[in-house]
Amino acid sequence: QDVFERRKFRQQMMKLKESDLVQKGLLSSSLKAGEAQSLNEFMNMALSSAKADNSKINFACPAFHIGKRQNYLMNKGVFSQLLPFCLSFPPLFKPYQQNIAGVLDLKPLIDYMKSKGVNYIVYVDLLSGNNRLDSANFETESLWSLTAASLAKQEKTVNEIVRIPLQDFSLTDFSRRREMMQKGQQAGIKAAQNIKRNLGL
Repeated sequence: QDVFERRKFRQQMMKLKESDLVQKGLLSSSLKAGEAQSLNEFMNMALSSAKADNSKINFACPAFHIGKRQNYLMNKGVFSQLLPFCLSFPPLFKPYQQNIAGVLDLKPLIDYMKSKGVNYIVYVDLLSGNNRLDSANFETESLWSLTAASLAKQEKTVNEIVRIPLQDFSLTDFSRRREMMQKGQQAGIKAAQNIKRNLGL
């Protein structure tokens, strides 16, 4: 059943058009931040009424409230209602109810996983290397660069790092998302071998 649900989600995701994810200005090719709610129809179709509370795998995604300057872990409730809080991040989406994705700090997530009994933490790194953000403005490129630098300093807090080589892609080029997913699958296979070896399996 779980495998079937994941396959169904991937199939629905591939039906998304690039225009559903990337907004462009009328008079330029620069990216224009949209509303995270624009994905509601997709999330309701792909995730239905599934709740994080009932997930077989413990789920939490970080959100940062701009006004309060506080991090929150979204881990309870219907997925389709949780995800806008931790998907909103430039250049794709505007803040959602004054929240953006809390991507700068791994500690809240690590602490949460350990509280759930997790003792081997795998971090998937999409930002190492000279990643491109085509059509993004200088402010957004600076923010992503700061994010990558912050996360790189925290790598010692995890047990295994899976690096996805995306240097040949613009991170906002969703027309090539199938190729990006293949890169992730290839890196995941190699990482699984390392994890087995490290755990003596």
